[in-house]
Amino acid sequence: MPYKVRELVDKVTNIVMNYTESEAKIVEATNDESWGPPDSSLMYDTSLLVLLYLLKNGNEKVVTSAREHLYDLKSLESFSYSDEQGKDQGINIRHKVKEIIEFVQDDDRLRDERRKAKINRDKYVGMSGESQSYRYGMYFLGCSTG
Repeated sequence: MPYKVRELVDKVTNIVMNYTESEAKIVEATNDESWGPPDSSLMYDTSLLVLLYLLKNGNEKVVTSAREHLYDLKSLESFSYSDEQGKDQGINIRHKVKEIIEFVQDDDRLRDERRKAKINRDKYVGMSGESQSYRYGMYFLGCSTG
């Protein structure tokens, strides 16, 4: 399918499915097209959004792992990417990674955000547990959960 047609179909799908901007980016970055996302910074941006979500909602091991890999995260603070028009598209990555680094290092804020996420997860889902988050994540990524 020509890329422009696919792009239009994706935009319509995002509107019909009422995806948030973050959800639309994740769908685009994880599509099944062989050439990958059109914006190379999109994969980094989407990965950082997923990491932030997992830090707030995932297993405590995600927090531990993120702390163990702070050096890797800090390397993205100097991420640089300019589009065809020369516009700095890496700024979003630099801001998001800075936010994540500060978040991971702030125990009080981390504990508070994880507590809020658990309350909201229980409120909207109607049941607690990581299995529901896992099922939603797998559904969103297009995987069958049985």
